[in-house]
Amino acid sequence: MLTEDERKIIYEKIDKLDESILISKDPVIGFLVIQVARIPGVRDKELESFICSIPLTQDSEGCGNFYDCEKNEKIIGILPALPETYRVLGLFPDKNHYDDYPSGTYSEIGYEFKGVKQPDWKQVIKDRI
Repeated sequence: MLTEDERKIIYEKIDKLDESILISKDPVIGFLVIQVARIPGVRDKELESFICSIPLTQDSEGCGNFYDCEKNEKIIGILPALPETYRVLGLFPDKNHYDDYPSGTYSEIGYEFKGVKQPDWKQVIKDRI
C-alpha cells in the first residue's frame, strides 16, 4: 500500500506523463453463464443457487482466458458478446520504478460496451493509485 506522500509523488509524475499512461483493451467474445449452487454454511442468505456470467476475452496474441468450474458450479451456456465490447486494462505504476516510461502491473479497470458512456480510463487509474 502506498503512503499518501508516495501517492502524491506518483500522481504528479502521472500528470506529467499523462500521454504515457497505458490502456489496453481486449475484445470480449462472449459470456460464460454459470449456475452456482449454495454451499451449506458458507452464505447467510437462503439462496439455493444463483446465475452469473463471466466475460470471455481474447487478447492481441490470440490467447483467451481460462475458467475452471468449481464443484458447486454448472455451465448453463455461452452467450455471444455484442460487437465492440472490450475488457479494459490499465497499467498501474509501482512505487519504485516510474521514470520516463511507466512500469508496473496491468489490472482490469472495467468494461466498454458500444453505446454506453465510457469513463476517462486514465482518470480511473489515477483515482486507484
